[in-house]
Amino acid sequence: MKILKNITVFTLVMMLSVSTGLEARDKKGVSNFSSSSSNYVDSSGSFDGNKIYVDVTNNGLFFDYNVTGNSALEWPKGTGVHSIFASALWMGAKVNGETRTIIGTFTQDMGPGPYGGDPLAAVHRIYKVEKAMLASPLDFADFQEWPVEYGAPWVDVDGDGVYTPLPGGTDHPEFLGDQVLWFVSTDEDEAYKLNIGTRSMGVEVQTTMFGFDRPDVFGDMLFLKLLVINKSANELTDTYMGIWSDPDLGSASDDLVGCDVELGLGYVYNSGEDPYYSQLSVGTPAAGYDFFQGPMVDCDATEDCSLGAKMFGKRHPGKKNLKMSSYAFYINSDPVYTDPDDETEAYYYMQGLRKDGSAYPSQIAGCANVLADGSCETDADGNENLLNGGKFVFSGDPNVAHSLTNPVDGNYAIAADRRFLMNVGPFTMAQGDSQEVVFGVLHAAGGDPLSSVAYLKEVDILAQKAYDIDFALPDSPPAPVVTASAFSDALILTWDGAAENYSAVSDIDLDASGNATSFEFEGYNVYQHETAQGGGATKRLATYDVINDITEIYDTVFNAELGENINIRTQFGSDSGLSKFHSVNSDGLKGNTTLITNRAYYFSVTAYGYNPDGIPKTLESTPRYVTVRPEVPNTQVIGEGTGAIGATIAATHVGPSGGSVEAVIVDPKSVVDDTYTVTFSDVFTKADGSTVNAVNWSLTNSAGEKLVDSSPVVGGINTVTNANLGTGAVPVVDGIQVQVNGPQLNTITNVEEYTAGWKENDELRDAAVGYVPFYSLGTTGYILENRAGELDGVNVVRDHDRFNYWEADDFEIDFSTPSLAWNYASNYVMGTVPFSLYRHNFSSGVKEPVYAAYLDWDGNGVFNGATGILGPLFGKPGWDPIYGYAAFDTDGDGARDFYDPSKLSQYILDDNAFVSGGCGWGAWSPNNNPDHYSDEWGCPGLYTTTGGYIDTPMMTATVFTDYLDNGYLPDDAGIASGAYNAINWTGASSVVLKTAKPNSSKDSYSFSTEGMGMATVDYDPDNISVWPNPYYGYNPEERDALDRRVMFSHLPEEGPATIRIFALDGTLVRTINHNDTATQHATWNMKNNFELPVASGMYVVHVETNHGDKILKLAVIQPEQRLDVY
Repeated sequence: MKILKNITVFTLVMMLSVSTGLEARDKKGVSNFSSSSSNYVDSSGSFDGNKIYVDVTNNGLFFDYNVTGNSALEWPKGTGVHSIFASALWMGAKVNGETRTIIGTFTQDMGPGPYGGDPLAAVHRIYKVEKAMLASPLDFADFQEWPVEYGAPWVDVDGDGVYTPLPGGTDHPEFLGDQVLWFVSTDEDEAYKLNIGTRSMGVEVQTTMFGFDRPDVFGDMLFLKLLVINKSANELTDTYMGIWSDPDLGSASDDLVGCDVELGLGYVYNSGEDPYYSQLSVGTPAAGYDFFQGPMVDCDATEDCSLGAKMFGKRHPGKKNLKMSSYAFYINSDPVYTDPDDETEAYYYMQGLRKDGSAYPSQIAGCANVLADGSCETDADGNENLLNGGKFVFSGDPNVAHSLTNPVDGNYAIAADRRFLMNVGPFTMAQGDSQEVVFGVLHAAGGDPLSSVAYLKEVDILAQKAYDIDFALPDSPPAPVVTASAFSDALILTWDGAAENYSAVSDIDLDASGNATSFEFEGYNVYQHETAQGGGATKRLATYDVINDITEIYDTVFNAELGENINIRTQFGSDSGLSKFHSVNSDGLKGNTTLITNRAYYFSVTAYGYNPDGIPKTLESTPRYVTVRPEVPNTQVIGEGTGAIGATIAATHVGPSGGSVEAVIVDPKSVVDDTYTVTFSDVFTKADGSTVNAVNWSLTNSAGEKLVDSSPVVGGINTVTNANLGTGAVPVVDGIQVQVNGPQLNTITNVEEYTAGWKENDELRDAAVGYVPFYSLGTTGYILENRAGELDGVNVVRDHDRFNYWEADDFEIDFSTPSLAWNYASNYVMGTVPFSLYRHNFSSGVKEPVYAAYLDWDGNGVFNGATGILGPLFGKPGWDPIYGYAAFDTDGDGARDFYDPSKLSQYILDDNAFVSGGCGWGAWSPNNNPDHYSDEWGCPGLYTTTGGYIDTPMMTATVFTDYLDNGYLPDDAGIASGAYNAINWTGASSVVLKTAKPNSSKDSYSFSTEGMGMATVDYDPDNISVWPNPYYGYNPEERDALDRRVMFSHLPEEGPATIRIFALDGTLVRTINHNDTATQHATWNMKNNFELPVASGMYVVHVETNHGDKILKLAVIQPEQRLDVY
């Protein structure tokens, strides 16, 4: 380290500029061609769709350092550390005996656009689309203008052959990955052949570049598919194609290279710990390229090509794909192995030879037969018998010591600035021929260089599998869209729920039977980060997951520090239930200390999916970072009626439901004065347009806007899928979260007595004649019981609704009309009973006559109370237990056959309740229904409210217990007796068993937030402040030695402000215009209007606003300036 003092900033900047430029020219020995005639700027773009960032051009240099002057490919993205300086396509062929080439290195050798096109036309730019654009395709020009006429791949959804993109049409670009770049290049115009400069080969290259936004190793990969077309009038013979790379893995000076012939992998690794990568948590990695698909050629007679070559998305029997045919290397500024100077030397490199046409020596290429003296066998001409024909340099395993049979880099020359070339060939391209090649760029961090190489080979095998399944990798869940709200001592993060629809089939993760599996949405993670781009420390603050017994997830992952696979916890679920918000009250990265007002904090919310058969078992969305500062709101204060975070608002209910609705205040700053209504629908429409009977609700404000549309989450349960999501799974709107709860179905809430004809007369006689809502006797001294002694037991208990069929239906026992009855077990006719049974179907609203049956306890063939049965709760004598058989469709005409008193003769003739239409135990009898006895559905057309099958009695074991020993039921005679309370009524009664009612289209809830939001006050410029003040050479938000800043706060959000910073002598040092109405903060980078750092001293700040001015004093003490390199 050198300490530089008394040097002007201008001089220092000039020195750095000159030295940087000289270093780049000396290192690469090229000029940066970027003149206007090349259309260079217009032909550049970038890929940043996963953990890779790379600058791209469509002039043959697909990874182009010229865009910025720095290495093209950054990995991991956002770290400032790079793995590849530049990479390009090479081609060479004989055209009528003349060698012609396309050699991209540090200067282009192709031009933008198709063969015969205008290279300067804007239409021939680099196009970039992402799957996320499908949500709003009209917002993206590249989506709408996708150049299908020039060959860009697309999905013709409507099959008309015309690209009509969403949303006006149905078509869209083909998304091979989460982000896709497409561009076309050609060497037709020789003015663009600025490197070797041969005559044009006449080829057009259409490039599709894509990657997957995943948290696993696939997120460290980038794939390229090149469609190469011979557009010339010539035949290209002895054609070779190469992928050239100048890998600078961290530092350029410590690189070694090698290849794995079997895998088709070429790679770079470091000779030791890299000075740049060693500063990152990944450690020193390895990077490589793999040819997954080479050109297609004919098979010879000795080859088995029944599978055929893979090309253009299908197999071609009798053909094969060429594999990597050679792997060459050279070294920057090496006297022997160095850059090619002409097309001949480049063409030799593509053949796996040295630039002079000779073979690489055995120390580099390896020896096929090592003699006893340790030398390599030679022929009569002195040519060595080289390993793999001498075409693959450094093909040994770096984890094994170098030898002639295991040639590895570092033996011939020490680590340095290497370049390598992976080749396929030779092949012939006739006029109009096309070839499609596919390759990938991979990264793997194994902790140290050699472990990283071993790991890279494992990663390459996974990449090959991805190619084998046509890159049909399961997507990660979409990243939640996060909104942040700030208070002086708390931060509120809210997010959307689109990720909860996530389900991704995986053809690469198979179960034990070899079947495809799937990733399903499981939960959300909330993270706090040290920096705005996620660099530095990260802490998981919370996990909110589905309640499904899938909690902590353990998985086998590669540990870079240990250099091996270990089983660790990768997800931290606890069956907490989902949430759509998270409150932050402390700094999780600093031991949960108090939040500092106006300090920036960084967060992300991710969604993750789970697949027990997956490798990995979870896929998590890539973080989308949000920055938020605790702040005192400019024009909002806590008012008398302002609702506290977590306060609830009860809703007013209209309708039969036993449910409830309450609104929870999540973000008081976002609460508005309004009234809201919750309404319900009984039918849910799925994304594919199909419908299902499932209650769902919508939230509407006073203006009629639907803020929540058709949410199926009731009481935390998704009524469509029955998934238990938790009550916090609903969205936050207007600062509130509406929680809709429904009662437990199959719950009897009341047993009441009415004047006969319950709904027709609606005259209540007794509010309780059973166990609920409290123990009480009926008008004639009876109490309604059941054989189990429980009115509302679980489904295995013999209560009134033993099988949980009623759900929300009510049952009426009407004593004004007798009916025929059957034996509850054998189904034959038993005579009449003094009542009729009815099911009040909640779903349809229909009063359905039910077939009555009873258990003849004393065997006398008569329904009576002198049976010997005793009520289980009080031990009093009771009448025979009553059963009810709902009607089903006996004749298949589509209509259920309800009990009909006019058909008594037929019923007696049938002498079987099941034959007549009553769904009772006869549905299970092999004599009545042999098919159903083998578990077939016995009662067609008969469903519960929610659509379940019914095939056993709906009402079971219902006992009228004669508590007072009066011997009276509430029929005409019983009421006329005047026993107990019957004296108050005339005529028979109906005993009604009522159930809890779900929320339905018959219900609505309303509530108001009037006066519950923040109170509004006038903006006061006197609150404007600057932080830190004094500035003692450090701000906690600064990320490096060149990052200097102070923060102005409480600037107006609803109008402009001008910040003028003066020296004490009145000199205007800096003017800052604050026009960002979305924030009350503005940053000063401690530089003057000429972008030069200011000196230490006292400064006066004048802030001008539309509401008045503020004068501040700011003390600045600058730190000592140091340079590590000069």
